[in-house]
Amino acid sequence: GFNSAYSPVVNFTRPPFNVTRTTGITYTSLRGTTGTPCFSGATSGDDATSGVINIPFTFNYFGRNYTSFRVCTNGWLSLNPSVSSTTWTNNMATGTNATLNTMIAPMWEDLTTGNNLASETNTDVVYEISGTAPNRVVTIEWYEFTRFAQPSPSLNFQVKLYETSNIVEFLYGNMIGYNGSVAVSYDYTCGLSDSAYGTITSTPSLWTMQDENTNWYPIVTGK
Repeated sequence: GFNSAYSPVVNFTRPPFNVTRTTGITYTSLRGTTGTPCFSGATSGDDATSGVINIPFTFNYFGRNYTSFRVCTNGWLSLNPSVSSTTWTNNMATGTNATLNTMIAPMWEDLTTGNNLASETNTDVVYEISGTAPNRVVTIEWYEFTRFAQPSPSLNFQVKLYETSNIVEFLYGNMIGYNGSVAVSYDYTCGLSDSAYGTITSTPSLWTMQDENTNWYPIVTGK
């Protein structure tokens, strides 16, 4: 279920991406504690992509090395420092968004900060570097995000990038998809794309993904 009182984890190891799923772990938010804002001077809580953020180690992804990322309010990040798109049109399986290569998408959807405020963009998308070499971890968090033009879902999720093992990890905290009064439609993408995205659309270029998962939440069924 989407309404969650526990924290599911999805681990992707390097191609061909062995995927493991775990529940029952503790989700620890970075917001207001150890997290560093991904944005400064944002002008909107909607459709914003950060500047380039450096990774203090080399992260190998689909056989290529990367040392930075950019993060979007629409639930994805890219390891391509040239990406400036803010798109919420979420379909990895077509060439529609061919510029969005090296994408890591825990929940690619038309999202905004909780109240669609620029001030929230500057505080509610954060990252942290933890650990010591050669076992450091980059964690990126989206805090209390909501579906665009919907009243009050609360979506909390993270991506972790691991040094040396090059594992990509998705963590999901409190994911309240429905506020008890208004049904909310979600049409999101969860998955990975490599640097060849947009030039080939076969399975090898996408490897592991869940594409276009449409969900409706007419009632609350918390776990």
